[in-house]
Amino acid sequence: MEALDGVKLRTYDANGTITFGNTAATPVQLSWADTVPQLSTGAIDAVLTSADGGAAAQLWEQQSHFTEVNYAMPLQFVHVNRDVYEALSDAQKAWVTEAAATAEDFGWGLLEDRVAQNYTEMEGHGMTVVTGVDPAYLATLKEAAQSALEEWKDKMGDDADSILAAFEELRAE
Repeated sequence: MEALDGVKLRTYDANGTITFGNTAATPVQLSWADTVPQLSTGAIDAVLTSADGGAAAQLWEQQSHFTEVNYAMPLQFVHVNRDVYEALSDAQKAWVTEAAATAEDFGWGLLEDRVAQNYTEMEGHGMTVVTGVDPAYLATLKEAAQSALEEWKDKMGDDADSILAAFEELRAE
């Protein structure tokens, strides 16, 4: 955690800003469009982003390391208007449910492949990709995120704990 001391770190949302504000880093909330220019001028030192973001922005031109902390997971959603869904026959609902399960499996498969491809690309350009980060470091980040999590729980109300429990169950699979 001492390596974050004084590091001007690009964050992209309020939760990242809160979390890294509870560390020795100095979070700077920036849009993606402003990230590379700010990095190239030295206005920021590091970037909170995904492997997709790191590869797409060719961050190897500015940074020597990419460290996997699994801060966030990119998710894809398909939604259907409730009235339209409820008007479907049982057979049609089953088809929609089956298609949704197929799309979910496909999306998760893409994610695994995509992360591996991005790591290979970054390493191919000389960037060191760090995985298997010390669990104590990750625990400290989790602790730093608690105030953001509590704020989210307050907004979500009674459903917050059941949503988190379902998420943890899926994550454990």
